[in-house]
Amino acid sequence: MKQKYELIDLPPDARPLLVFINKKSGAQRGDSLKRRLRILLNPLQVFELSSAQGPEAGLFLFRRVPHFKILVCGGDGTVGWVLGAIDKQNFESPPPVAILPAGTGNDLARVLSWGGGLGVVERQGGLYTVLHHIEHAAVTILDRWKIAIESQQYKSDHPTKYMNNYLGIGCDAKVALDIHNLREENPEKFYSQFFNKVLYAREVQETSWIEHLQTSLGKFD
Repeated sequence: MKQKYELIDLPPDARPLLVFINKKSGAQRGDSLKRRLRILLNPLQVFELSSAQGPEAGLFLFRRVPHFKILVCGGDGTVGWVLGAIDKQNFESPPPVAILPAGTGNDLARVLSWGGGLGVVERQGGLYTVLHHIEHAAVTILDRWKIAIESQQYKSDHPTKYMNNYLGIGCDAKVALDIHNLREENPEKFYSQFFNKVLYAREVQETSWIEHLQTSLGKFD
């Protein structure tokens, strides 16, 4: 992997922070977060995630830094994306990961006491407080499960997946996928964490009605 910069001459006890921002998460406030964090930190520490650039570029830049930390600005999906990229780097000691809850549900951030949304973070002191908490936070071990899908009838080519806090199969998985596709097609509809939850609720209602209708029709087959 080619890169324009190299981290050199860092003190032995340096613990720099590597930041990943998914500006599509939640209410899409990533651009504002990126500007503010690049003022508070060195701009080279802040990476924007996109379909064209994943976490690998930032991890490669920090690959020789022994004690760096990571801040993920996004939702549960973004955290899973970064954790998966860390797995592939085969770090001798994987860096600890903090979460700035910029998604819609932020369930993993809630479980790990990073908060349920950016509004809560701003009311509790904003980015300065977040950076202070990261500097002094204790490391917690996170259970992650490997999911392999097998079929007795068909040969499965599905890659192995990792579950970070829960696994959705069936109706809830369909809702999550439909919302993801809607966000990709119409990002302008996702401008508020609250309204995003309204979209989820509407999608759940529509999906549940379809499932009920299919079940009812199946009784007449």
